[in-house]
Amino acid sequence: MFCAPFIFVLLYVNVNGIVLLRERRKAAPRQRPWAEKDMSRTYTIRELTREFSVTARTLRFYEQEGLLSPSRRGQARIYSGRDRARLTLILRGRRVGFSLAEMREILDLYTPGDGGMAQLAHSRDKFVQRIDALERQRRDIDESIAELRLGLEAIDHRLAEDQDMTRPSPRAIGFGMIPAD
Repeated sequence: MFCAPFIFVLLYVNVNGIVLLRERRKAAPRQRPWAEKDMSRTYTIRELTREFSVTARTLRFYEQEGLLSPSRRGQARIYSGRDRARLTLILRGRRVGFSLAEMREILDLYTPGDGGMAQLAHSRDKFVQRIDALERQRRDIDESIAELRLGLEAIDHRLAEDQDMTRPSPRAIGFGMIPAD
């Protein structure tokens, strides 16, 4: 469903008493990305690979893993709107680090009867766990970087000391210093 943007007409009166007419467009309310496509529409493997920038092998793998279930028309796979929505969620989950098993667990909880509330509650718990894991990883990475920087400082200090020791000491001649031969 497409919603046209709203148009507001604003009237301004400037200091000379001239009425100015201005239009201001306000964007239509944003819809959910998964609601933008018609759920009764079907897709070919080529359409989904282009739309999501994945390979046909990836789609076949997700089918083999039981995450997608396209129907068949001869040898051709026909993906439903439901498959497309599931693929969207799978790719989002993979991008933030969920395993395929975790994504299957979340996707399989969907039941239209409860409005997806069980799935949402379970997803929320999984999201909290994933955020905690990523924050732990960030702390570990920050600690590793700090330790590497300390090591780098120590190496640089040692190299600077070694260069100072291998340089010949300057000799005093006359009023200035000249390097030793």
